[in-house]
Amino acid sequence: AAKAAWQGRVDLRNIDPARMHTGFATAVLDGHATAQSAAGAVAFDVDLKPAARQAAGSPLQGLRLREVLAKGRWAAPLLNLSTLKLRTDDALLQGQLELQTANRSGRGDLRLNLPGGEAHLRGQLAATQGAGEFALGLDDAGKAARWLAQWPGMLAALATTSVQGQARLAGRWQGGWNALEAAAPSGGKASPGLQATLDVPRLTIRSADQAPADALAFRTLHAELSGPLHALELKASGELAQGQRRIQLQTQATGGRGAGSSEWQARIATLSLQLQDGMRPGTWTAQVRQAFALNFKQVANGNRLETGSGELLLNGPVPGTARIQWEPLLWQQNGSAHSWRSAGRIQDLPMVWIDTLASSTGSQLANLQLAGNMVFDGAWNLVAADTLRLQASLERKSGDLSVLSEEAAGGRIDAGVRQARATLSTEGDNVRASLRWDSERAGQVQADFSTRLSRGGEGWRWPGDAPVGGNLKASLPRVGAWSVLAPPGWRIRGTLEANANLAGIRQAPQWSGQVQADDLALRSVVEGIELRDGRLRASLRGQRLELTEFTLRGAPVAGGAPASGGQVTATGFAEWVPGSGLRSDVQAQAQALRASLRADRRLVVSGQLRAQTEGPKLTVRGTLKADQAVFVLPEDSTPTLGSDVVVRSRAAIPAPAQPAASASATSPADERKVDISVAFDMGDDFRIQGRGLSTRLGGALNLASVGRAGTTAARVTGELRTVRGSYRAYGQALEIETGILRFSGPYDNPALDVLAIRPNITQRVGVQITGSALSPRIRLYAEPDLPDAEKLAWLVLGRSAASGGAEAAVLQQAALALLGGNGRGLSGGLAEALGLDELSFRGAASNSEGSASAATVTLGKRLTRNFYVAYERSLAGTLGSFYIFYDLSRRLTLRAQAGEKSAVDLIFTVPYD
Repeated sequence: AAKAAWQGRVDLRNIDPARMHTGFATAVLDGHATAQSAAGAVAFDVDLKPAARQAAGSPLQGLRLREVLAKGRWAAPLLNLSTLKLRTDDALLQGQLELQTANRSGRGDLRLNLPGGEAHLRGQLAATQGAGEFALGLDDAGKAARWLAQWPGMLAALATTSVQGQARLAGRWQGGWNALEAAAPSGGKASPGLQATLDVPRLTIRSADQAPADALAFRTLHAELSGPLHALELKASGELAQGQRRIQLQTQATGGRGAGSSEWQARIATLSLQLQDGMRPGTWTAQVRQAFALNFKQVANGNRLETGSGELLLNGPVPGTARIQWEPLLWQQNGSAHSWRSAGRIQDLPMVWIDTLASSTGSQLANLQLAGNMVFDGAWNLVAADTLRLQASLERKSGDLSVLSEEAAGGRIDAGVRQARATLSTEGDNVRASLRWDSERAGQVQADFSTRLSRGGEGWRWPGDAPVGGNLKASLPRVGAWSVLAPPGWRIRGTLEANANLAGIRQAPQWSGQVQADDLALRSVVEGIELRDGRLRASLRGQRLELTEFTLRGAPVAGGAPASGGQVTATGFAEWVPGSGLRSDVQAQAQALRASLRADRRLVVSGQLRAQTEGPKLTVRGTLKADQAVFVLPEDSTPTLGSDVVVRSRAAIPAPAQPAASASATSPADERKVDISVAFDMGDDFRIQGRGLSTRLGGALNLASVGRAGTTAARVTGELRTVRGSYRAYGQALEIETGILRFSGPYDNPALDVLAIRPNITQRVGVQITGSALSPRIRLYAEPDLPDAEKLAWLVLGRSAASGGAEAAVLQQAALALLGGNGRGLSGGLAEALGLDELSFRGAASNSEGSASAATVTLGKRLTRNFYVAYERSLAGTLGSFYIFYDLSRRLTLRAQAGEKSAVDLIFTVPYD
């Protein structure tokens, strides 16, 4: 009965919130709940606090409730909470709330203090009246996001998303539900409705699988929203950044949802975007030229989105403005089926934009180096429903194209374009595409292609048994357009004639026709490679390309016949085998080919190579021989950073490596196998010069690599030896008696066995190098053996240190040699600049008889291997001495001296231990 009175109390023990939701921590609560009725109303009081004794267990995870307090009165349909408090370890929600469930009205004053920010809501709202305000401030958005992720019902992605920054949201409303939703009366003024302002000085959002450099960052974002719900007005501006990309946005729009309706309407009045990319110089802008409408509506069993017509202007960092005009667009969903309708056109699209984008992205299209003033117009008309109908085209409107040409002044010529058009059309499941290119000096291309699509449960697809057909006719003159196929820094040119037809199905296309090219040339100035006068003849049969003739000639010797540069020829085939992949067999033969003609790297090579592929396996066999070679080593290598130096750049931070899914989950590239074995004979004229070394190399090497591509290092086996070589060390020109490099693994770490001896002195001394290239062992050598100080004296001065008292000179020469680098020293560098083999200085000293000798300077030059001349001049006297050394045999030397003293000596040397 309405006047019945009752009261009751419930004591609560060991209430565990974690049993209600896993987002709460296991922290049991104790408390009570009381209720009593009076005059048809129920007053209640709920009070929960942590139990004095908690159950033992693992550390707390999730939200830990510390206090739940609710006091109020329920008199249907009115709920009045005079006290509301909900406390966790790090947050507090408290305030008062009154709800009228019958007429959707209420009032309240709530405040939330949470980690990293706070929120406040105060006001009232009813059908005909209302007013209030709200605010949300985040001083540390990261803390707030982590706290919100713990609450039940929050998105799972919020827990794995990193958020940093600050944000402020403030607003107010005026008027009741009816005033907010209803349209303005005729001739009257609408209610102010909702007013809100959002300011984001800086806010960064990054998902768990993103690198820090790829985080999404909002900067200086400011948005204002005002008006009733049916006609909200939005003004927004700000910057969005990701990596090196920067997008500046400015927009103004109106829209909203009508009262009691599921239809949303909007009108974009202004929209401006500016894109800047550190990898793409300049600024790209997009601006809506005329306002357009958006309409979204829920219909039976689906949704419907429709836009009005509009126009967009595009500007890039290079001159030109493109216009995109579109007609009303329609998208509709009915259950799992989708349909589209779109039409429009593109006007004045500059061709140079293609080269600008290609250059900034590192695309091979950048090698074309497109230039000119050609612009394009395009159009499209798409209807995608039960059947697909598409008409799209891109056609030259005006201007011309400039292409590379080595024969023209400045390296470029105008193509004289008469026609450039590409079209794509579909009717049902039939697809047709065509390309037409006609120019005066850049050739002609005519291509047609047709196939068939099918529609399944997931949309349109291109099945493997779809029929294909088409033809290609191309005639390209000698221009540099082929360079698009070459790596950066390389140039390819030549003429091309192609006539091919296509038939069969997508999985097994059948080709027929001929391909031929003349006047082919390949050039790289940096690598010193120049091949010319090439010729190609190939035929297409089914899925097989027969290479019947391929020839390239090396650059001829200056003043020589065209054939003096040698040539390389190749024949073979390549075919696609369904289920197995590519199968090919190409044989190449080089005949005295000038493979490199740089001043410091000249190489003439002959030999044969054969490359075969069988699915993922590549097999290479061959033998090559150097007919002639000269390699000049630089005196100083390019400086490199040490292994302890790490350079970091915010512009290019590599993404973290993704863990492998499993040992069996390998990419197709990982399945490729190589089997390479190529023998290289150094020939009889392979010379190396530089860094104090001058010698001819003999011997042979074998390059082998067997295993999985990218994981198996190439191995080099064989032995190289020096022939009649010399090495400059410690300011002296040493003769290399033994010079052997033994390869048995990595190419950069051969075993060393080198012995260099100073000639024309009575004592046999020099330098011996053993060990490996990465860990060499260098020591002074003497036969018979001597102390190191004596070895150094004989090596530097050509006599014993004790006999001339020249210890200071020995140390001086040794220091000069070590500080000079490459074993040259100051005297060695000066001697080389003067064209001498020896330039030495001997200080004043006393001999064993007590007489003194003045300081002298010695100049020496080796005329042949066995003939050496020297001139010695005393700094204190007026006369000098001229010496001639001639080695009659290994142990017999003839020495003649003229000047202050004249003599002829015949020296016979007998070594003994």
